Amino acid sequence: MLGSCRYKSIESILKHRLDQQPLEEQQELALPDTHDNIRGPAYYY
Repeated sequence: MLGSCRYKSIESILKHRLDQQPLEEQQELALPDTHDNIRGPAYYY
């Protein structure tokens, strides 16, 4: 149902007050500090 823009979907969301529900917590991705493909600031000088 999420991501849908059809009339019936929107009508159901509003009828069941799903638009007033709190958003789910999203986990932050831990990115690596170094990687073989990351050039770094020294590459550009």
